[in-house]
Amino acid sequence: MATITRVGLFVKFMFFLFIYKEMLYNGHTTRRWLYDYRADVPFLCALPVRKLHSGGEAAIHHQPALSKSIAALESELNLRLVERSTRTVALTAAGEEFARACEEMLEVYRKGVNNARTAAGDISGLVRFGLPRDRVCDTFAGLRRHIEEEYPNLRLELRFYSENGLLRALDDHMADFVLAFGRPRADNVGRQSLSVSQICAVLPGGHPLAGAGELSFSQLRHEAFLVPDYKISGVEFDTVVTYAGRNGFSPHVVQEADSIPQIFTMVACGCGIAVLSELYRFSAGEHVVFVPLRDIPPSEEHLLWRQRDDKCLNAIVELARRYYGGGM
Repeated sequence: MATITRVGLFVKFMFFLFIYKEMLYNGHTTRRWLYDYRADVPFLCALPVRKLHSGGEAAIHHQPALSKSIAALESELNLRLVERSTRTVALTAAGEEFARACEEMLEVYRKGVNNARTAAGDISGLVRFGLPRDRVCDTFAGLRRHIEEEYPNLRLELRFYSENGLLRALDDHMADFVLAFGRPRADNVGRQSLSVSQICAVLPGGHPLAGAGELSFSQLRHEAFLVPDYKISGVEFDTVVTYAGRNGFSPHVVQEADSIPQIFTMVACGCGIAVLSELYRFSAGEHVVFVPLRDIPPSEEHLLWRQRDDKCLNAIVELARRYYGGGM
């Protein structure tokens, strides 16, 4: 009975951990989804574990059963795992370390399930994809179609993050694959180029430069720049600063926006201009114009994954390389 109780507490703590991390990845906003660990650990389904509310902070303050479970786990371990206040919740250093060990245990279990099913003669199991939340991802639609045609018993789970959140999700084992502009931040991460896109100046429709076929970055020296907040995506801010410096001026950044759609609204209203990949064009609306910047190299969208011995993941890597070529 003691073992069952510990397992139940462990699962409840992992529910809270996912809420906390989603708050970090998406700017402490309300969660769009709650991943249920019981989908990966079916033998725990019989345990009396309740799902939580979708709001990260609300979940810990308004779920007495969860609070009691975490308190009981802290008492059993004789450690404080969570720092609580009336407004915020945070993992302690001990909580972070315990959470990391829990994630590794679940990762080993899920890998074992996938490999066992594959050994039985079929590529089947769960694969988690992290996708950008602020742009249409046509490349993934094509890849998913190929996966479903060749491996119909693979179950794909889609999770959506900011651009920076995609790389963190991969680092923290919250996604098996991510589609991102960024390069991998660890040596054991593989990558496959999926698409190449032009970097553009994003202008309001009535802007004097909106009708140009292409522009040089130096032509933007007198413009007011709108960039995503660095916690959402640092690529655009770095691009503006780097190429302004190369052209001998300091950019006038007037707003760090919370999202890409917010930038499009502000551009359409004449509040400034932006520098973005042309992949965002499909989400922009009719009142903004994308003009290619000829002196900025194209941006590559990569499929990134952690390299490990998982037959389901390796099957998808092989398929992606077959359709998109090369890779590392």
